[in-house]
Amino acid sequence: MSITYSSLVSLEKKRNDQENRAFEFLSLNNKIIKKNNQIKNTRKIMAQNYIKEFKIRKDMRIRENRISRDMKKIFCSDKTYNYICNKIKRYKWATPEK
Repeated sequence: MSITYSSLVSLEKKRNDQENRAFEFLSLNNKIIKKNNQIKNTRKIMAQNYIKEFKIRKDMRIRENRISRDMKKIFCSDKTYNYICNKIKRYKWATPEK
């Protein structure tokens, strides 16, 4: 088996192709890793914002309950107030007061 110039050139091309494919694979892998990290960071930020919002709402509810307790009245949110009003309006003798 004799080695010719054309066979050496084709071997060199194959090696270059393999190196290029390996480099593309590594660069794609790095891009995927970066993208996943970005997604993880955005999800983490979204979760932190949700927790902050939850704490703010909880503190507001506690504050409103304390104020209503000091005024010796019952506090209920608009959603529950509308539900209670609809229940009370069914009876003729009761009128809802906020």
